[in-house]
Amino acid sequence: MEKHIKSILNGKIEYYSEEEWEINKEWIVRLENIAIVKPLTSEEKIEILQEENLIQTKNLVDADFRLSNMELGGK
Repeated sequence: MEKHIKSILNGKIEYYSEEEWEINKEWIVRLENIAIVKPLTSEEKIEILQEENLIQTKNLVDADFRLSNMELGGK
């Protein structure tokens, strides 16, 4: 099985499980491709997540907290 990096925190690499990767790969690859083109602003991240129905907030502070938490592998 090919391993796909989920996060790197304090030098520890965490990989997606095979099941996680299969379920989420299209979404993960889309975000990675967007991030490679240019860093996203908070507003752009919120827009993308709202389109995918992952968050429903328009509060930038709340959204930034949720996005940071998601990027760190939180829920």
